[in-house]
Amino acid sequence: NAFGQDCYDAIWILALALNKTMNDLRLNLSLNEKAALKANINTTFALEHTTYENDGVLKQLLKHINETNFLGITGRIKFDEDGIRAGRRLFIYQNRKESGTTLEQMLIAKVSGSDFEFAYFGNATNESVWPVGVPYDGIPRIEITTVRVPVTSTFIVLSTGGLVFCLICIGFNFIFRKKKLIRLTSPNLN
Repeated sequence: NAFGQDCYDAIWILALALNKTMNDLRLNLSLNEKAALKANINTTFALEHTTYENDGVLKQLLKHINETNFLGITGRIKFDEDGIRAGRRLFIYQNRKESGTTLEQMLIAKVSGSDFEFAYFGNATNESVWPVGVPYDGIPRIEITTVRVPVTSTFIVLSTGGLVFCLICIGFNFIFRKKKLIRLTSPNLN
């Protein structure tokens, strides 16, 4: 699996952060008491008592994840102030028809550094990699929403009935516009 090494490093990041958080809970009594009150328990708070509502422990855990700095399988594991892994390289592959009709996955560029510098391999350029223009971020998605025939028929019948009722009311007002009761309702304004 291509992501096995990244998963291994991710588990180590979480394990180290959990270990540091447990030590914080053990050493920092005020944090421990706040966490125990939040979890509504009378004993000493342990990491096993953590719930999703306990934001104090979550903040400690995230703080330790962001402070992570060790040498993992995929290289140096360290995060910048935005929580993005520092110094991580990203390789870009493109499926191309190089010979005949079979598609081949080819390495065309890499993105590296914290400033996300984009570098093509060989003699590749924007025009050779993206012949119809650089694609925008996202996948176009067309959705066709249909309504069932009985629902459509019901709405057509109800709206037609409403229009007929309106026409009857207008005709009634027009025909009986000389009557006192109709004049009091101001049919010219209706």
